[in-house]
Amino acid sequence: GINAEYGRAGLKVGIICCWAIISKKDGRVGSPLLKLHINIFEGLLFGWVVESIVLFNFFLFNFFDQPIYRLTFAKPKSLMLTETETDFERTVNDAEIQSLIESMNKIIPQLISSTSHKLSGREYFQQVLKNPKTVVAPMVDHSFLPFRTLCRRYGADLCYTPMLHAKNFAIDKTYRSQFFSTDEGDQPLVVQFCANQPEVLLAAARYVEGVCQAVDINLGCPQRIARKGNYGAFLMDQPETVYSLVSLLHKCLSIPVFCKMRVFPKLEDTLKFALMLQSAGCQTLTVHGRTKEQKGHVQGLADWDQIKAVREALDIPVISNGNILEYSDVQKCLEYTGCDAVMSAEGLLHNPALFSNKKVDPIDICNEYMDIVEQAKEETLFRYVRSHILRILKPHFDLYPDDRNKIHKIHNIPDTRVFIEKYRGMVVGNHINSKVNYINDSTISDIRTKRDV
Repeated sequence: GINAEYGRAGLKVGIICCWAIISKKDGRVGSPLLKLHINIFEGLLFGWVVESIVLFNFFLFNFFDQPIYRLTFAKPKSLMLTETETDFERTVNDAEIQSLIESMNKIIPQLISSTSHKLSGREYFQQVLKNPKTVVAPMVDHSFLPFRTLCRRYGADLCYTPMLHAKNFAIDKTYRSQFFSTDEGDQPLVVQFCANQPEVLLAAARYVEGVCQAVDINLGCPQRIARKGNYGAFLMDQPETVYSLVSLLHKCLSIPVFCKMRVFPKLEDTLKFALMLQSAGCQTLTVHGRTKEQKGHVQGLADWDQIKAVREALDIPVISNGNILEYSDVQKCLEYTGCDAVMSAEGLLHNPALFSNKKVDPIDICNEYMDIVEQAKEETLFRYVRSHILRILKPHFDLYPDDRNKIHKIHNIPDTRVFIEKYRGMVVGNHINSKVNYINDSTISDIRTKRDV
């Protein structure tokens, strides 16, 4: 999204400058549209300056997340949410954070004394969550309420919200209203936060304590912005900080604290970290069987052997995350790892009916999702809707790339319905059993013998 925004800006500026130069008459620009009078040298200089600003701005944003000037062209603000705007990183200043920490420190003793008795992790998993087996992963920009509702209709027992920034959630009312919503049918629910300050995390968690069944701490995000913000998988190298986050929430919340982590390259490090989480008060642990370096094109397969070892070492429930791409993988994973449940992200994005073992026409799934969006009380940005459609119909768009460009020109649900309906019958199955099949039973089984895949 960022690349496209600045790319369009640079392209338009470049076209204007070039057209101004070739429209030159007697050393002057004669275009009545531009109403400019500059000679060729001035035109070239103007173009070079603007291009330099755009490119320098782009460099600053990509390497420092801080543009010197934001260029936008005729696009509604609601459709222009970028990574920076979504995170609300710069709306919270140090003074606000310090004030929040001071206020939380005053009430923490009272909170600790009021939540002295809690069910154990396994008791809570069985009695309150009712032994869920299929879990919807926390997915930024994707696992909002409408998608969770859709997945629940097709066999999901437990759902996570997208990762939320604790400091923004605790301080910014607009952030809370824009990125979190739930309803009476959205149960059981786990709200996931990223944070590195215990008091701030507790303040955020208290806003959702009464509307969800657990709060989860993200220790698995491997992206560059997580490294910059010092959260996610990059906290796994700071066990003292993680311990303080988990411990405070466990002592002060009436609901359990869950954690979601990645594995280390060495099994002993993974086990050591998982045991630390359990001792700090984590009551259910999700283990993503990939290291923080395994992302993007070097993602590789999740290591079920490490997940199995964690399950055997801990007393609390363990959820396995990774390699759940079709229904048969659910039982394979449960049997191999011994975990209490399985979590899926990519598999559900391509086939929201994955947990039901039903063969549902992807066009029907798309329409059902859009029905949910239209009926919801809270508005869902259309860019999220389009993203889900693109994922569900990925086999078609992989085979017909021009159609991907066409759907990006659509900006509402009615036109989207018309666009995808004409392809009914042309899209067969889902992402897993299409021509772009990238993982199957044989590769899944390789996990047991090939640790270096």
